[in-house]
Amino acid sequence: MNLIILLFTFLFISQLLADFSDTMDDATLVKINQARTGYISSGGDVDFFTIKLFAGRTYTITLKSLTPAPPAKVFDNHLTLYNPDRSYITENDDTHDKNAEITFTATVSGFYYIKTRAFY
Repeated sequence: MNLIILLFTFLFISQLLADFSDTMDDATLVKINQARTGYISSGGDVDFFTIKLFAGRTYTITLKSLTPAPPAKVFDNHLTLYNPDRSYITENDDTHDKNAEITFTATVSGFYYIKTRAFY
């Protein structure tokens, strides 16, 4: 099984100087077995990632909240997965406490999209 791990600290702020893309068109490229660390701010912020996956292989995508320093707090995170034609596949909220995880087998090879967001 291949792992894709996204680690985020969720902050209760209105803007960040550096952020991942908030659209599929500009999705941030990630690689299999590569962890990415970043921030999701409050107020409906979403971040999109894209990754090349191969048909017939099973993948696990995990979104974990890192324990932030005060005044930030751990948020309830959420993952949504889209196939290469950008159609919805599945989503997950709270597989492990407030962390989200999706395990699936790719049906076609290509660049899949991962949408991350958080609730407080």
